Amino acid sequence: MRVVHRILRHPSWYLWPIPGLFAFVAQRLLAVRPALVENAHTRHLFRYLSVPIGRLSSMAPFSITEWLVLIGVPLLAAGFVVWLVSLIRKRERRAARIGRLLKSLAWITSSLYLVFMLLHGLNYARKPAAEIFDLPVRDRSAIELAEATNFLTVAASQLRADCPEDDQGIFVLDRGINETLRTLSAAYDAAAVQYPVLAGPAIRPKGVMLSHAWSYTGISGMYFPFLVEANVNIDMPHYQIPFTALHEIAHTRGFAREDEANFLAFLTGIADQ
Repeated sequence: MRVVHRILRHPSWYLWPIPGLFAFVAQRLLAVRPALVENAHTRHLFRYLSVPIGRLSSMAPFSITEWLVLIGVPLLAAGFVVWLVSLIRKRERRAARIGRLLKSLAWITSSLYLVFMLLHGLNYARKPAAEIFDLPVRDRSAIELAEATNFLTVAASQLRADCPEDDQGIFVLDRGINETLRTLSAAYDAAAVQYPVLAGPAIRPKGVMLSHAWSYTGISGMYFPFLVEANVNIDMPHYQIPFTALHEIAHTRGFAREDEANFLAFLTGIADQ
């Protein structure tokens, strides 16, 4: 009874589910209301929250996400080991110390889930991109698909003749990787002239320092919603880097679905001269 009384006296012991529960219920209720998500969250609340964070994280020329992993994970592991050794050596109030740790972890997990939903998760429930851009979705004939394929093939062949190459005849980015990533969000500015919903701050995708090791996972890019940071694997062939970076920028604009981010990477890529 003493333990129960102590818990009831301190709300932090039993209020930790509220942030996560709020996020979970909101997601369930809004999943069938895309218009509400679009107008109330994605175009307003999400922008108010994400734009300042994205601007701040874009000031750093390196991937903050990568350094959080490289430094934060070892520090957390070391801190847990120190805590565990202290727990073993000092037996007094052991149960209370374990309880405080579990309470802290519960609050962190619940709060992070809420932040994730606000900065990314709820955007899965926004209107489909086809509806936003007023693009008809219907079955296409084989003739239309062939025409689209031929158009892309001819356009790619014409552009390839003007592309810079290295001494082995392999395409390279004429401005280099870092400069390309630094200025790539201009493609969204160009596309926003016709599609204002794509307007937003200048987001700087970050090349990951340990990209070669990252390549073993088969992942080409990653959006870290807590920092509104677009991370790109720069170990890939140069021709893949702009598309991947534009894909990740799409997430910072509130387009969470992967296929729609791919479409926006193409749309903004052809809009940028």
